[in-house]
Amino acid sequence: MTAVVALLALVAAGAPARCAVRRRQALVRLPGRPHRAAAAVSRWCGPAAALVGALDRRRLVVAVALGAAVVVALGPVPLLAVVGGVALVHRQRALRAARARRRAVADELPDLTDLLRLAAEAGLTVPLAVRQVAEVADGPVAAALAGALHRTERGARLADALEEARGLDPAAAPLVDALVASERYGAPLLPALERLGVDARDQRRRRAEADARRVPVRLLFPLVACVLPSVGLLTVVPVAVAALEELSP
Repeated sequence: MTAVVALLALVAAGAPARCAVRRRQALVRLPGRPHRAAAAVSRWCGPAAALVGALDRRRLVVAVALGAAVVVALGPVPLLAVVGGVALVHRQRALRAARARRRAVADELPDLTDLLRLAAEAGLTVPLAVRQVAEVADGPVAAALAGALHRTERGARLADALEEARGLDPAAAPLVDALVASERYGAPLLPALERLGVDARDQRRRRAEADARRVPVRLLFPLVACVLPSVGLLTVVPVAVAALEELSP
């Protein structure tokens, strides 16, 4: 019973992180369907669903039954080890998903900022520029902008709708701040977009250079595990075999 309680506690502990992931997925995948997005978030993040956020009801019942069987057969230690491994795997998957989302946002920002700058230079207002860019761009930031436009169709102000998109990622906050300041206070948009575009491109170039510097380190294991043994088989082994043949009577 102690192990079963530990299983439930670990699942409940992982529910907040999974709840945050579900909220971001709902906002990105359902920008034009706010009701479905809100339903998805409430289903996974409601007060009564903190435990069911990691596993649905059927899987939870199966997990509890298997945990009880393992406790009866082998004791609590194997179950605790399995539960710890599962919790660690779920945690690593959530971290990888968060890193992939941050990388997608950072890679999208330079091109998206340039598109907004071109739209502003063409004389479009902030709502029209956001609409044109959201229609042609593809990525989490563009999806957040599209969601903000859909909220304006329901009566919200664009500046207030864009405020909700600031939580997508800290890297997108300066762009959202520039759009909100221009829409709400009439601040000049072009200088801010030009500065943000330069900064975003510089950051993307630095990330590419850092990835290029990590390539030799990543190639070290394949080199040691695959190339060096084959070199040894082709060079050292024939010499050793020939020496043994000469030494044999």
